[in-house]
Amino acid sequence: MPEEWLTYREIGARLGLNVEAVRTRVRRAGWRTQPGNDGRTRVLVPVEVFVEPVRPDEDRLNEGVNRTEGLTGLVTLLTAAEARISRLETQLAAERDRVNEARSEADRLRVEVAEQTTQTAQAKQASTEALAQADTERARANQADANRRTAEGRADMAEADAREARSQTQVAQAGAEKPRVPLTAYVAAVFRYALIALIVYVIFKFLGVPLASMVVGMCALAAAAIAASVYELWDSDR
Repeated sequence: MPEEWLTYREIGARLGLNVEAVRTRVRRAGWRTQPGNDGRTRVLVPVEVFVEPVRPDEDRLNEGVNRTEGLTGLVTLLTAAEARISRLETQLAAERDRVNEARSEADRLRVEVAEQTTQTAQAKQASTEALAQADTERARANQADANRRTAEGRADMAEADAREARSQTQVAQAGAEKPRVPLTAYVAAVFRYALIALIVYVIFKFLGVPLASMVVGMCALAAAAIAASVYELWDSDR
């Protein structure tokens, strides 16, 4: 029996059927099929099929069956599509929740980052101020140390000058002659005391002054004489 490889469309064109009716007839007849190089399925059809008359009732029956099968498949597809849409909507809602949570977390992190940035800036400013203050205190300490060293140097110089002055004084004292009291000073002192004694005798002997008054006058005169003598001795030493 001769056979021919044809596509579904070619078979339908020869038999006057649509593609779905051809598919149904191929399945019922059990004709051999295989994919072609162009991607279209080809069917090995006996040539006598195209010679036999096709009965209209059978074609209408096949067409009705094909329509029923098509509607059933369409309903199945719609049901599957609805189920998939429902799953996708559920997944979409879950993803939206995740996105909202992620946004909330991002907002919280932004706030934390802003707070950390502010704290870092404040800490940096405080650190800068502390460093400036430390530099100021260090400069003051260095100045105080310099002043202390200067004062110590001056004190050392003053102490050296004092030691030198003491040395010079000791040398001067060692080399100086001992002071000598002039002989006239001793003579004047003796003459003064003798004159005082003579005056006291004259007053007591001839004028009759009371003894107590005379003693007081004598004490005052003696004090004046002693002061005059000390002054003369001191003036002679100079």
